[in-house]
Amino acid sequence: MKKKRFASLLLVAPLALLAACTNTPALTLESNWFADTSRKTIPDDFEETLEYAVSFEKSTSALNGEFSLDYPNGGTYKTKLEDGEIDGKKTYVYTTELKTGVQYTLNGVSSEIMEDVVTTRVEFYDVANELRPVSSMREATVTIPHTSPTNPPASLEAGYGKYHYRVELVYDWETEKAQYTFTNLTSEETAKTPYTKEIGVGGKGSYFDNEQLAVVLRASELSSSLTFRLIDITSQSHEKITVKEGPSAVTLKQSVKYKTDEQAVERDYNAFELGIALNKANPGGTQKMTFAQRGSRDSNTHRNVLLKWEYPVIYSHGTLLYRLTAANFYG
Repeated sequence: MKKKRFASLLLVAPLALLAACTNTPALTLESNWFADTSRKTIPDDFEETLEYAVSFEKSTSALNGEFSLDYPNGGTYKTKLEDGEIDGKKTYVYTTELKTGVQYTLNGVSSEIMEDVVTTRVEFYDVANELRPVSSMREATVTIPHTSPTNPPASLEAGYGKYHYRVELVYDWETEKAQYTFTNLTSEETAKTPYTKEIGVGGKGSYFDNEQLAVVLRASELSSSLTFRLIDITSQSHEKITVKEGPSAVTLKQSVKYKTDEQAVERDYNAFELGIALNKANPGGTQKMTFAQRGSRDSNTHRNVLLKWEYPVIYSHGTLLYRLTAANFYG
């Protein structure tokens, strides 16, 4: 399968964010998923689970064009942050699962609804060790549009492709290198020959893994100058992630079920909204993320949780929206 097609695929997969450079100032990080944010150590029984409802808003061009995609039944996005251990040293393990049903339409004729599934896992150290990543994995069975709404394909089947792949990164901080592996899981034959590459991860400043994105921003002091480094998994190179919009203070009314609630409760949240993107030519769309503002440092009720996430779909088809519906915080 052509490499550039997989590059497009990675750009459409939620949470497949991107990367960084040298001479980037280090971030100040705090454990904002605890009620007491000054806590540095990881408890042996630490576990937090979040659930999001996924919806989709078509772009104007998709509403007016001959070719479009939709998620008629929405979807679900679930995350778990829990404790782990490597060689006697405590770690965080962050896993996610996205499930959506996607449907393509050309000139009024629609495909069947196909299930997209994306799972991720990343392991990293605590804030005292700069949330430094150890390893990560992303596996996806997804469809991806091949063209925009204003450039319709010759046939419905030609308008999208089905893909199954896995991306893995293993970090060695003594040598300041990461082992990148891309495996095309479309068939047993393609799975036998994964693509591998060694990538340097040295340099000053904060460096994180793609799959840590929501956790890192949650732990950071948000500002317009916030920037950090990641590996761009589409090109296996380094770029900076920077803030393109905000952060802006907003209020948000949202129904969320906490661990102590019998059912979802509509709450008024004070929050920060910001847009982030790669700092390079042709960076793709800006992702907008809204985080609950931190309360007092020793009574952080809403844990800086990600409340809403707007993710633009490739080729200007529209925007996926993740909205928090349930939160089981630690403690």
